[in-house]
Amino acid sequence: MVYDSIEGKGMTFEMRVKVQAKGGKVQQEKDKLRIIGADEVLLLLTEATSFNGFDKSPSQAGKDVKATVNSLMKQVAVKNFTTLLADHQKDYRSLFNRVYFELAGISTHVNLPTDQRIMQFSKGPADLDLLTLYYHFDVTC
Repeated sequence: MVYDSIEGKGMTFEMRVKVQAKGGKVQQEKDKLRIIGADEVLLLLTEATSFNGFDKSPSQAGKDVKATVNSLMKQVAVKNFTTLLADHQKDYRSLFNRVYFELAGISTHVNLPTDQRIMQFSKGPADLDLLTLYYHFDVTC
């Protein structure tokens, strides 16, 4: 429960983790998962909040987080890694491949590490590729 003490305006959240191991065994020990002798492990993580729109109280008219995370887990648990990755990439690209930004010009510092490029930026000449890098970093995070 987050911010529950502020006039009942709190938001609930819930998360589920499921371990799919090939070979070996999975043991749950209090607050730990122990995976022994597995050839491959896939950790599935689903989460949800009670947020149900900007005009609704998440604590009074919020979504049922338990039902949501369980439903999501049922949906992903039947998929293999390749399908999960493809679904993720498709979702990601629909949100973050909507724009492309480029500044024309020559950047003399393109082969330097980013921290050195930042230090060189104020000294000139302008590192247009660094500006482009920062722009793309911002829209993808």
